[in-house]
Amino acid sequence: MVPLKEETSIFQKVNQPMLFINMEKFQTKENLRVMKQMESTEIHRIVITLKGTVHLNQCDVPFLCDKTMRKLFGAHSKLDRFTAMNLTTNLSNVFLSKHLEIPSDPKYSEYIQQHQSVLKEGITSI
Repeated sequence: MVPLKEETSIFQKVNQPMLFINMEKFQTKENLRVMKQMESTEIHRIVITLKGTVHLNQCDVPFLCDKTMRKLFGAHSKLDRFTAMNLTTNLSNVFLSKHLEIPSDPKYSEYIQQHQSVLKEGITSI
């Protein structure tokens, strides 16, 4: 996803629950300011930042390159690439299960709990 733009009028039109999973090094103050406009007390919206991650942690690049290449491409992160991907997947699974009202395997929530130290909830800079 590209950084959020100023076209924020759409935020008021979206009435579905939303989950934002941000990578720490992709955060900017401007992006956080725009994202803040999406907060709602009526609609379930969650923003979670994975500490120690880079934008490319959300794709396959960290798995296709060795450590040297990851550093060269900006895909190397402090947080282990497998942990970053597993957290993204598990957070999404739990969120979707809740809102689609389908059972979720407890192991997803357990994994998230085990890694609380690298999760930052809310729209604040780290």
